[in-house]
Amino acid sequence: MIGAPSDECLRRAQHRKLDATSGTVYHMEDNKPPEDPKVVERLTDFFGEFASEEEMIGKIDHNHMQFSDNEMLLKKFY
Repeated sequence: MIGAPSDECLRRAQHRKLDATSGTVYHMEDNKPPEDPKVVERLTDFFGEFASEEEMIGKIDHNHMQFSDNEMLLKKFY
């Protein structure tokens, strides 16, 4: 099992940008886009499979809550 604190999961999920032309997803802290004005201009917010940042954050929080509730059973299973 891999564990990461909820705040770290949120940090990783937030601040992502998509370059739809190349299909590249950048993270504005960890994997910054090139300083090419053309690339920067076409970047859009990226929330993965979710329609909004709020929906994405809600799912991350829900997953962490489910894991916490079932952590002992999961450890026993593995």
